[in-house]
Amino acid sequence: IIDIESNQLVKTITYKELSDSIKQVDDITHFYLNHLSFSPDGTKFLFFWIDEADGFHQASLGVYDMYSNELIPLETEGKASHYVWDGPNDIICTVLDRKYQAGYYRFTLRDCSKTHICANSLLGDGHPSVFAKEKLLTDTYPDKRGFQHIYLVDEAKDTKCELVKIYSIPTMNIEERTDLHPRISSDKHYVSFDSNHSGLRKMLII
Repeated sequence: IIDIESNQLVKTITYKELSDSIKQVDDITHFYLNHLSFSPDGTKFLFFWIDEADGFHQASLGVYDMYSNELIPLETEGKASHYVWDGPNDIICTVLDRKYQAGYYRFTLRDCSKTHICANSLLGDGHPSVFAKEKLLTDTYPDKRGFQHIYLVDEAKDTKCELVKIYSIPTMNIEERTDLHPRISSDKHYVSFDSNHSGLRKMLII
């Protein structure tokens, strides 16, 4: 962690510290860090502690508290996938189990709790963002007919409203696929997303 105004090193966190706090292992050579993201108030950051040893690509979810200097493990069994901060103390994250079944979970830092949310309305992986209190915007990967969807989700009622249904041109190379990645404008009047339905990757707005 570096103070960019003074160019001074503030803190170094070692892989040994990560291993001791997040998931204790003897061999850390097949682990790496990814997806660092600060909380909205800048007091914490989340990260993925990724293990590729057994072929599962297991990604633990952890948080570092800048004030207490504490490393906090939140998800250490499944594969953390896509996330969004919901205020300074809550994280919504999709998690895949070892059968690759995905669900949306709310992690609360105050008590390190994990709650399965939208268990009936959201049955797959997606890219969530917070639209309003207990309202999420998220998307899907292509269904069996090749269509991707964008949903506005009511977390409290566990219901969803479809905003977009759009065809996704299939590709054999997973790195060339086009995820929708819906993004909300600051005034919350518009949603932009990516699509390849025309044969080229484009950004669309609704």
